[in-house]
Amino acid sequence: MVLQLLGVMFLLVDGGGPGQPLPKAPTDSALDCPSKRPLARIVSGCFVTTFLCAWVAVHPNIPPPGEFGWKAAWRRTKLMFWALVAPELILAWAVKQRYAAQEIADTYNEIKGVYSLDNMKSNS
Repeated sequence: MVLQLLGVMFLLVDGGGPGQPLPKAPTDSALDCPSKRPLARIVSGCFVTTFLCAWVAVHPNIPPPGEFGWKAAWRRTKLMFWALVAPELILAWAVKQRYAAQEIADTYNEIKGVYSLDNMKSNS
């Protein structure tokens, strides 16, 4: 609904008519043409975008006591590297952590006398 409203507003503001012609670019060099980008800029733009997306998406564990500054940044950089090179390893690591957390929760609940959902299902 919101996208449709934005589309209608765009057509009203735009006027719906033909746009103005683009100015002709000099033809002596493809690199001088403002409508074309060199391959190096495209590749570097893709690399920077991928790097920043991986940096924002990676959420490392809480660092151990005494690890801060460059050590924490280096640990996050290594994790981000693996997220770029082999993202399935990050997924496997998360699944492993999930099972370890479930095991810790089950052990804690057994000690406290509280049953987990897995224990309730197996007792039924």
